[in-house]
Amino acid sequence: MDYYIGKKREEIAPPETDQKQWARHLEDLEARRPFRDYTVTRILPVGAPVHMALSGTPMFNEEGEFTGYRGSGRDITAEVEARRQTAQIEEKFLNAIDNLAEGFALFDADEKNVFSNKWYRRGIENKNSSIPAGMTFEDTVRARIESGIVPADAKGREEEWIAERVRIIRNPAG
Repeated sequence: MDYYIGKKREEIAPPETDQKQWARHLEDLEARRPFRDYTVTRILPVGAPVHMALSGTPMFNEEGEFTGYRGSGRDITAEVEARRQTAQIEEKFLNAIDNLAEGFALFDADEKNVFSNKWYRRGIENKNSSIPAGMTFEDTVRARIESGIVPADAKGREEEWIAERVRIIRNPAG
């Protein structure tokens, strides 16, 4: 870490820095604005990455002259690694569900579509309809009927059948 001593922030830009974020950070420093939780990744001499969240407050002397920043940094490596691992697990899980041989859809507490696999979507989507994230369960059932997928017991009573499906999802019995 001796490498960093005596150098300006501009001289030690992290190698894999988001350039827009870095430019905003440098603007904050130049304007002597405080910053909070600016994230940076450094590679240790042993090659391991360390993720840091840095915060700083500009300091001024009695004459109002800028004297530097007082700040702190905290190691967020464990958090960053946990988020990375969670994203990998989520991706594997969603891929597994997407490749089930049956239709699957997940709706949130507000009955909005969070995720549906390709078999579920294939049963509904056509050139006139699709299932975007956030679509309600009722609208999904309605799209199914509009796509021509009408169960035999729903023919001629589509609105009643839709209401039954909505009642079932709101009050599941099995």
